Amino acid sequence: MTPDQTGMRAAALLALNPAQKKRLAGYAWILASDLEETHDDVLQMAHLRWLTSSMPVVGPAETTNFLASAMQSIVFNLRRRKKLIRKVQGDRVVHMSLEEEDPITLVPDDAASQEDAVYAQQLFDLSATDEEVQALIIYRAEGAQRSAIMKEMGWDEQKYEAVCKRKLRMVAQWKIEGKVP
Repeated sequence: MTPDQTGMRAAALLALNPAQKKRLAGYAWILASDLEETHDDVLQMAHLRWLTSSMPVVGPAETTNFLASAMQSIVFNLRRRKKLIRKVQGDRVVHMSLEEEDPITLVPDDAASQEDAVYAQQLFDLSATDEEVQALIIYRAEGAQRSAIMKEMGWDEQKYEAVCKRKLRMVAQWKIEGKVP
């Protein structure tokens, strides 16, 4: 896209009358009512999509229609992404901060038993091909905190999460195959 075309697109946005701008802002507010993103974020994403589009600039009505459609598409994609994340990772009850321990892992298990040790041993044996997952299983079986595991292994937050996800995928596969209960 040439700077000239971008300038024409920016001029088309500036040419919107106050009623059209108000209508778009209200529509963005309605669409973003249940999202983490604000209505301003949705409107700005639509503006960015308009500025990078290859559609010809015709007039304010067409620009308004394009922006409304873009907002619908953006909100649809945001909701689909949110649904996918919730499906894969589950609902998050408490906001996760990098400085704090995860409250879910801080709660001791009242039902810790000999069966837990046997289960941990099964997981350890099955994960013989992945030393990082084995280390995570050992630390978790000993009741180590997230920060202690990260410090001991020299992992950052991203590495810790990646190993946890690998472990979850492996356990899910083993459950499907009937190797673990």
